[in-house]
Amino acid sequence: MTVSIIIVLAIVACVFITADVISRKVIFPHLRTLQMSEDIVKDEDEWRDYDKKDTEELNFTLSDGYLIHGTMVWNDRSSKKFIIHTHGFRFTRYGGIKYLNTFFNSNYNVYLYDLRSHGENERGPVGMGETESKDLSDIIKQFRAKFGDDITLGLHGESLGAFTSLVTLKYEPKVDFVIEDCAYSDTIHELKYQMSRQHMPSFMFNLVVWIARTKYKMHWEDYDAKDIIKDSELPIMFIHGDGDMFTPSWMASSLYNACNIKYNKKLLYFEGAKHANSEKSNPNKYIREVTAFIKTNGF
Repeated sequence: MTVSIIIVLAIVACVFITADVISRKVIFPHLRTLQMSEDIVKDEDEWRDYDKKDTEELNFTLSDGYLIHGTMVWNDRSSKKFIIHTHGFRFTRYGGIKYLNTFFNSNYNVYLYDLRSHGENERGPVGMGETESKDLSDIIKQFRAKFGDDITLGLHGESLGAFTSLVTLKYEPKVDFVIEDCAYSDTIHELKYQMSRQHMPSFMFNLVVWIARTKYKMHWEDYDAKDIIKDSELPIMFIHGDGDMFTPSWMASSLYNACNIKYNKKLLYFEGAKHANSEKSNPNKYIREVTAFIKTNGF
Protein backbone atom coordinates (compact mmCIF):
# COMPACT_ATOMS: atom_id res chain seq x y z
CA MET A 1 0.00 0.00 0.00
CA THR A 2 1.43 3.35 -1.05
CA VAL A 3 1.89 6.28 1.30
CA SER A 4 -0.69 8.33 -0.62
CA ILE A 5 -3.34 5.64 -0.18
CA ILE A 6 -2.58 5.41 3.52
CA ILE A 7 -2.91 9.18 3.84
CA VAL A 8 -6.26 9.15 1.99
CA LEU A 9 -7.58 6.33 4.16
CA ALA A 10 -6.43 8.15 7.28
CA ILE A 11 -8.22 11.32 6.17
CA VAL A 12 -11.40 9.37 5.40
CA ALA A 13 -11.21 7.66 8.80
CA CYS A 14 -10.76 11.01 10.53
CA VAL A 15 -13.75 12.45 8.70
CA PHE A 16 -15.97 9.51 9.74
CA ILE A 17 -14.74 9.65 13.33
CA THR A 18 -15.41 13.39 13.48
CA ALA A 19 -18.91 12.93 12.06
CA ASP A 20 -19.60 10.18 14.58
CA VAL A 21 -18.39 12.39 17.43
CA ILE A 22 -20.75 15.16 16.30
CA SER A 23 -23.65 12.71 16.06
CA ARG A 24 -22.94 11.41 19.53
CA LYS A 25 -22.78 14.93 20.97
CA VAL A 26 -26.30 15.53 19.68
CA ILE A 27 -27.75 12.14 20.58
CA PHE A 28 -25.80 11.54 23.81
CA PRO A 29 -25.14 15.08 25.08
CA HIS A 30 -23.83 16.07 28.48
CA LEU A 31 -27.06 16.53 30.43
CA ARG A 32 -27.74 18.60 33.51
CA THR A 33 -28.99 16.91 36.64
CA LEU A 34 -32.05 18.21 38.46
CA GLN A 35 -29.79 19.81 41.07
CA MET A 36 -27.62 21.45 38.44
CA SER A 37 -30.64 22.93 36.71
CA GLU A 38 -32.05 24.13 40.02
CA ASP A 39 -28.79 25.97 40.71
CA ILE A 40 -28.89 27.57 37.25
CA VAL A 41 -32.51 28.65 37.59
CA LYS A 42 -31.77 30.19 40.98
CA ASP A 43 -28.64 31.93 39.70
CA GLU A 44 -30.67 33.46 36.86
CA ASP A 45 -33.36 34.60 39.30
CA GLU A 46 -36.00 32.39 37.70
CA TRP A 47 -36.73 30.20 40.73
CA ARG A 48 -38.94 32.97 42.08
CA ASP A 49 -41.33 31.63 44.76
CA TYR A 50 -41.40 28.03 43.51
CA ASP A 51 -40.79 26.64 47.00
CA LYS A 52 -44.13 28.13 48.07
CA LYS A 53 -46.10 26.52 45.24
CA ASP A 54 -48.50 23.63 45.77
CA THR A 55 -46.56 20.81 44.09
CA GLU A 56 -47.07 17.09 43.74
CA GLU A 57 -44.86 14.40 42.21
CA LEU A 58 -46.55 12.88 39.16
CA ASN A 59 -44.79 10.20 37.13
CA PHE A 60 -45.95 8.27 34.08
CA THR A 61 -44.91 4.83 32.85
CA LEU A 62 -44.96 4.93 29.07
CA SER A 63 -46.11 2.17 26.76
CA ASP A 64 -42.54 0.88 26.35
CA GLY A 65 -42.07 0.69 30.13
CA TYR A 66 -39.97 3.85 30.38
CA LEU A 67 -40.60 5.95 33.51
CA ILE A 68 -41.10 9.69 33.10
CA HIS A 69 -40.61 11.85 36.20
CA GLY A 70 -42.57 15.04 36.64
CA THR A 71 -44.20 17.53 38.98
CA MET A 72 -47.75 18.84 38.98
CA VAL A 73 -47.77 22.48 40.04
CA TRP A 74 -51.24 23.29 41.30
CA ASN A 75 -52.63 26.75 40.85
CA ASP A 76 -56.20 25.79 41.73
CA ARG A 77 -57.04 22.16 42.47
CA SER A 78 -60.65 22.77 41.48
CA SER A 79 -59.64 24.06 38.04
CA LYS A 80 -60.10 21.79 35.03
CA LYS A 81 -57.52 23.69 33.03
CA PHE A 82 -54.06 22.20 32.51
CA ILE A 83 -50.83 23.01 30.67
CA ILE A 84 -48.16 20.41 29.93
CA HIS A 85 -44.81 22.18 29.65
CA THR A 86 -41.89 20.54 27.84
CA HIS A 87 -38.40 21.89 28.56
CA GLY A 88 -35.42 22.41 26.29
CA PHE A 89 -32.36 20.43 25.19
CA ARG A 90 -30.06 19.22 28.00
CA PHE A 91 -32.15 20.91 30.71
CA THR A 92 -34.86 19.60 33.08
CA ARG A 93 -38.43 20.29 34.13
CA TYR A 94 -37.18 23.24 36.21
CA GLY A 95 -36.83 25.17 32.97
CA GLY A 96 -40.59 25.60 33.05
CA ILE A 97 -40.74 27.35 36.42
CA LYS A 98 -40.43 30.82 34.89
CA TYR A 99 -43.64 30.25 32.93
CA LEU A 100 -45.84 29.34 35.90
CA ASN A 101 -47.11 32.88 36.52
CA THR A 102 -48.07 33.20 32.86
CA PHE A 103 -50.45 30.26 33.03
CA PHE A 104 -51.55 30.80 36.60
CA ASN A 105 -52.86 34.13 35.35
CA SER A 106 -55.41 32.17 33.27
CA ASN A 107 -56.21 29.74 36.11
CA TYR A 108 -54.22 26.83 34.63
CA ASN A 109 -52.45 24.12 36.57
CA VAL A 110 -49.05 23.28 35.05
CA TYR A 111 -47.40 19.90 34.65
CA LEU A 112 -43.60 20.00 34.42
CA TYR A 113 -41.81 16.81 33.40
CA ASP A 114 -38.34 15.65 32.43
CA LEU A 115 -37.88 14.66 28.80
CA ARG A 116 -36.68 11.13 28.09
CA SER A 117 -33.02 10.79 29.14
CA HIS A 118 -33.13 14.13 30.97
CA GLY A 119 -33.44 15.14 34.62
CA GLU A 120 -34.33 12.25 36.91
CA ASN A 121 -35.11 9.91 34.04
CA GLU A 122 -32.94 6.97 32.99
CA ARG A 123 -30.19 8.03 30.58
CA GLY A 124 -30.26 7.08 26.91
CA PRO A 125 -30.31 8.64 23.45
CA VAL A 126 -31.94 12.02 22.79
CA GLY A 127 -34.16 11.96 19.70
CA MET A 128 -34.31 15.72 19.10
CA GLY A 129 -38.11 15.49 18.97
CA GLU A 130 -38.50 12.11 17.29
CA THR A 131 -38.80 9.90 20.39
CA GLU A 132 -39.86 12.80 22.63
CA SER A 133 -42.99 13.54 20.59
CA LYS A 134 -44.12 9.93 20.89
CA ASP A 135 -43.55 10.13 24.64
CA LEU A 136 -45.58 13.34 24.92
CA SER A 137 -48.43 11.78 22.98
CA ASP A 138 -48.41 8.88 25.46
CA ILE A 139 -48.31 11.30 28.41
CA ILE A 140 -51.30 13.22 27.04
CA LYS A 141 -53.38 10.03 26.82
CA GLN A 142 -52.53 9.07 30.39
CA PHE A 143 -53.01 12.65 31.57
CA ARG A 144 -56.59 12.71 30.28
CA ALA A 145 -57.26 9.27 31.72
CA LYS A 146 -56.16 10.59 35.12
CA PHE A 147 -57.80 14.02 35.16
CA GLY A 148 -60.80 13.45 32.91
CA ASP A 149 -61.75 13.81 29.28
CA ASP A 150 -63.52 17.08 30.02
CA ILE A 151 -60.40 19.05 30.95
CA THR A 152 -58.97 21.89 28.88
CA LEU A 153 -55.44 20.87 27.93
CA GLY A 154 -52.80 23.03 26.28
CA LEU A 155 -49.18 22.35 25.38
CA HIS A 156 -46.32 24.77 25.99
CA GLY A 157 -42.72 24.09 25.12
CA GLU A 158 -39.34 25.77 24.95
CA SER A 159 -36.73 25.06 22.24
CA LEU A 160 -36.55 21.25 21.87
CA GLY A 161 -39.69 21.15 24.01
CA ALA A 162 -41.43 23.57 21.66
CA PHE A 163 -40.47 21.48 18.62
CA THR A 164 -41.62 18.36 20.47
CA SER A 165 -44.98 19.98 21.24
CA LEU A 166 -45.52 20.79 17.57
CA VAL A 167 -44.34 17.42 16.26
CA THR A 168 -46.63 15.65 18.73
CA LEU A 169 -49.54 16.84 16.57
CA LYS A 170 -48.37 14.15 14.11
CA TYR A 171 -50.09 11.67 16.45
CA GLU A 172 -53.31 13.70 16.71
CA PRO A 173 -53.31 14.06 20.50
CA LYS A 174 -56.44 15.38 22.17
CA VAL A 175 -55.23 18.87 23.08
CA ASP A 176 -56.89 22.26 22.74
CA PHE A 177 -54.01 24.56 21.79
CA VAL A 178 -50.23 24.81 21.49
CA ILE A 179 -47.90 27.63 22.52
CA GLU A 180 -44.36 27.14 21.27
CA ASP A 181 -41.42 29.24 22.37
CA CYS A 182 -38.26 29.32 20.20
CA ALA A 183 -38.84 26.04 18.37
CA TYR A 184 -36.70 25.04 15.42
CA SER A 185 -38.67 24.19 12.30
CA ASP A 186 -36.98 20.81 11.82
CA THR A 187 -33.94 19.01 13.19
CA ILE A 188 -32.18 18.82 9.82
CA HIS A 189 -32.13 22.59 9.27
CA GLU A 190 -31.28 23.29 12.91
CA LEU A 191 -28.30 20.94 12.75
CA LYS A 192 -27.21 22.40 9.40
CA TYR A 193 -27.43 25.89 10.89
CA GLN A 194 -25.37 24.93 13.93
CA MET A 195 -22.70 23.23 11.85
CA SER A 196 -22.50 26.18 9.45
CA ARG A 197 -21.77 28.42 12.44
CA GLN A 198 -18.77 26.17 13.08
CA HIS A 199 -17.74 26.56 9.41
CA MET A 200 -18.08 22.85 8.72
CA PRO A 201 -18.46 21.70 5.10
CA SER A 202 -21.81 20.46 3.80
CA PHE A 203 -20.49 16.93 3.19
CA MET A 204 -19.78 16.68 6.93
CA PHE A 205 -23.38 17.60 7.70
CA ASN A 206 -24.66 14.93 5.29
CA LEU A 207 -22.39 12.37 6.89
CA VAL A 208 -23.57 13.27 10.42
CA VAL A 209 -27.21 12.79 9.36
CA TRP A 210 -26.34 9.51 7.65
CA ILE A 211 -24.56 8.19 10.76
CA ALA A 212 -27.45 9.28 12.99
CA ARG A 213 -29.84 7.36 10.76
CA THR A 214 -27.82 4.20 10.13
CA LYS A 215 -25.98 3.80 13.43
CA TYR A 216 -28.34 5.42 15.92
CA LYS A 217 -31.69 4.87 14.12
CA MET A 218 -32.66 8.55 14.16
CA HIS A 219 -34.95 9.49 11.28
CA TRP A 220 -34.85 13.26 11.65
CA GLU A 221 -35.92 13.88 8.06
CA ASP A 222 -39.36 12.44 8.89
CA TYR A 223 -40.02 15.06 11.57
CA ASP A 224 -40.49 18.44 9.94
CA ALA A 225 -42.84 20.55 12.07
CA LYS A 226 -43.85 22.64 9.05
CA ASP A 227 -45.33 19.60 7.32
CA ILE A 228 -46.97 18.34 10.50
CA ILE A 229 -48.77 21.56 11.43
CA LYS A 230 -49.74 22.73 7.95
CA ASP A 231 -53.23 21.21 8.11
CA SER A 232 -53.75 21.51 11.87
CA GLU A 233 -56.85 23.37 12.98
CA LEU A 234 -55.60 23.86 16.53
CA PRO A 235 -54.84 27.38 17.78
CA ILE A 236 -51.05 27.76 17.71
CA MET A 237 -49.00 30.63 19.09
CA PHE A 238 -45.43 31.06 17.84
CA ILE A 239 -43.06 32.98 20.16
CA HIS A 240 -39.44 33.86 19.40
CA GLY A 241 -36.77 36.32 20.43
CA ASP A 242 -35.40 38.29 17.49
CA GLY A 243 -31.96 38.16 19.12
CA ASP A 244 -31.93 34.35 19.15
CA MET A 245 -28.62 33.11 17.74
CA PHE A 246 -29.19 29.44 18.63
CA THR A 247 -32.47 28.85 16.83
CA PRO A 248 -32.71 31.62 14.20
CA SER A 249 -35.84 33.76 14.37
CA TRP A 250 -36.72 33.10 10.73
CA MET A 251 -37.71 29.58 11.77
CA ALA A 252 -40.67 31.06 13.69
CA SER A 253 -41.83 32.82 10.53
CA SER A 254 -41.47 29.65 8.49
CA LEU A 255 -43.56 27.73 11.01
CA TYR A 256 -46.20 30.45 11.15
CA ASN A 257 -46.44 30.65 7.37
CA ALA A 258 -46.62 26.87 7.03
CA CYS A 259 -49.67 26.76 9.29
CA ASN A 260 -52.64 27.14 6.93
CA ILE A 261 -55.20 28.26 9.49
CA LYS A 262 -55.92 31.97 9.19
CA TYR A 263 -57.60 33.21 12.35
CA ASN A 264 -56.41 31.24 15.38
CA LYS A 265 -52.65 31.49 14.98
CA LYS A 266 -50.34 34.21 16.24
CA LEU A 267 -46.68 35.08 15.70
CA LEU A 268 -45.01 37.11 18.44
CA TYR A 269 -41.43 38.38 18.51
CA PHE A 270 -39.63 39.74 21.54
CA GLU A 271 -37.21 42.48 20.63
CA GLY A 272 -33.61 41.68 21.51
CA ALA A 273 -34.49 38.46 23.37
CA LYS A 274 -31.93 35.67 23.10
CA HIS A 275 -32.70 31.96 22.93
CA ALA A 276 -35.33 30.84 25.47
CA ASN A 277 -35.23 34.32 26.99
CA SER A 278 -38.42 35.96 25.71
CA GLU A 279 -40.32 35.64 28.99
CA LYS A 280 -37.40 36.94 31.02
CA SER A 281 -36.85 39.88 28.63
CA ASN A 282 -40.39 41.16 29.17
CA PRO A 283 -42.48 39.05 31.59
CA ASN A 284 -45.42 41.45 31.61
CA LYS A 285 -45.71 41.32 27.83
CA TYR A 286 -45.36 37.54 27.87
CA ILE A 287 -48.19 37.14 30.37
CA ARG A 288 -50.37 39.70 28.60
CA GLU A 289 -49.97 38.23 25.11
CA VAL A 290 -50.30 34.58 26.13
CA THR A 291 -53.33 35.35 28.28
CA ALA A 292 -54.95 37.22 25.38
CA PHE A 293 -54.25 34.35 22.99
CA ILE A 294 -55.80 31.79 25.34
CA LYS A 295 -58.84 34.00 26.00
CA THR A 296 -59.35 34.88 22.32
CA ASN A 297 -59.54 31.20 21.45
CA GLY A 298 -62.09 30.49 24.17
CA PHE A 299 -59.91 28.65 26.65
